[in-house]
Amino acid sequence: MPYKSARHHWWPEGISRRWTNATGTFNVLFPSGEIKSGTPKAFGAIRNGHYVNFGNSPWSSSFESDFQRPDTAFPALLDWAESLTSKMGAEDCFEDRLCPQPITSDQSRQLGECLASLVVRSPNFRNFTLITAEYYQQRLGLKPASNEALISANIHRCFKAFSVALATVGKIAILFADESEFVFGDGFLHTFMPSPDMPTQIKCIVPLLPSVSVLCFRPTMMHFREPRLVTMRLRRDEIAFLNDLIGIYSKNFIFFRERRPPFSAAFAQRQHLTIRYHTNPWLDGLAQSIAQFRP
Repeated sequence: MPYKSARHHWWPEGISRRWTNATGTFNVLFPSGEIKSGTPKAFGAIRNGHYVNFGNSPWSSSFESDFQRPDTAFPALLDWAESLTSKMGAEDCFEDRLCPQPITSDQSRQLGECLASLVVRSPNFRNFTLITAEYYQQRLGLKPASNEALISANIHRCFKAFSVALATVGKIAILFADESEFVFGDGFLHTFMPSPDMPTQIKCIVPLLPSVSVLCFRPTMMHFREPRLVTMRLRRDEIAFLNDLIGIYSKNFIFFRERRPPFSAAFAQRQHLTIRYHTNPWLDGLAQSIAQFRP
């Protein structure tokens, strides 16, 4: 059946409203270096992104309603994340800054579903899906075709599997930016492949607020121990590093509340780039410390 054209948000307004400043807007950095003011309604959306459109075929459908539950949950989830305590510690030592937190199974499910909704809706995941589809079309000798319906269908299939994976991921860290601000963009670090199969390698770093980012990852089996959730305050240089990652993984937009991030040469390329194997020594060290942490 045909569906009315609509703008579907990949950055839910329940989140983007929390990025606005005193004027009710946030700042948008473009690959050209230009900065404009933006509003939650005007940015973070794609037209008909959650339609599986095969024309008049009975296979055409909309799955926008799949995201109603996580989008409704985001405001309370953000309040919960902001309310968690953290502690001061030796700045050069991860372990001294880690603070264990309780998390219920319902909170894990809700967090996993919310993060999965951001992963699958993100433009860089759509782009990865497109590249994968084009690769296999070439391998099979098929003519290039419009892949929008394929991309949307894949997002629909992946959402449930990613939700379950992130709800049971193993380790979660709520990272606080006291000395600076996080940025968000149309891409962020994650290791999810465009497949509905249950992922085995899981890692993502998602900025939820200018003051809060979330790291989720699956450690080795020997490190599946409590606590599942920790908090940590980041140094200014660590915040800058995570913001640099947004510039690498984003293509068209970087959003910030007040503090403009340094302009990135990677972002200027206007491509969804990645870092090698989605990791580096700082990330490896942080993940190892969290996995081995015992209060």
